[in-house]
Amino acid sequence: MSKRFIFLLSIIISGIFAASCSMPKPTNSEEEYKIIEQTAAAHITQTIEAMPTETPTFTPVPTDTPEPTPTDIPIPTEDPNEYLITRIEDIPTIASPEPTATVFFPDKADFVSVLPSPNQFVPNQHFYITWQIKNTGTTTWSGKYRFYYSNGIQLADQSSYSISENIAPGGIMTIKMPATAPASEGTYQTTWTLENPDGIPFYNVYYTTIVGDQTFITEVPELNPTATPSSLDWMCSNADRSLLQGDGCATYCSVEMVKQMNKNGFDCFVNGEKVVYEE
Repeated sequence: MSKRFIFLLSIIISGIFAASCSMPKPTNSEEEYKIIEQTAAAHITQTIEAMPTETPTFTPVPTDTPEPTPTDIPIPTEDPNEYLITRIEDIPTIASPEPTATVFFPDKADFVSVLPSPNQFVPNQHFYITWQIKNTGTTTWSGKYRFYYSNGIQLADQSSYSISENIAPGGIMTIKMPATAPASEGTYQTTWTLENPDGIPFYNVYYTTIVGDQTFITEVPELNPTATPSSLDWMCSNADRSLLQGDGCATYCSVEMVKQMNKNGFDCFVNGEKVVYEE
């Protein structure tokens, strides 16, 4: 109860007692006292209800704002019901891998042309296959490089040809090979490969032959062509050149070929050794 309320209540009671003292004495004192008592109580009640209620005012005390903490990232462990809490600053930074160096291969080639075209033949027809291949690498092709049959049907009369002239970067190599069409009608493909002195093949070329009932080819090669620098006759007819040719001369120096070369005044060599067959 506030001090103001107590003060007003005291004034009212004092006033009531003062009034009662100044009033004439009642004839029926008991009833009059009851009336005075009821009137004072009612008056006090009305006064209390008319007074405004005081509501205490509270001033909030400012508190310090907590510093934000890094977000926790739950990382599952081997047990799916448990989690490890790892803070962002604890996550290790994975360095980007260093770029790997590009391996440069110096031997490169590009196809220029192959003849004959159209490529249609009758069974067992003889013809020439003429390749033109451009050196697009950085090395010079020489007699240590090899052009050999690698897949399909051979067609050519030889399985391997040496590169007898130097083909500098940007130059074009031409190889003309005697060939024979298969005996049966159909479509055939031959694959030939360029190989460097280290025995690494680096370029393939393909030629498709169609054998049917007609042909448009008029140039016919000799059945026993003269040895040329682009054939194994030239490579395998010399001991030093056969060392450069390698195992190609071992295939080439068959009994029939040795007899043919001997008849023409040549010997056949394999890895520097003369090949001789007993009669």
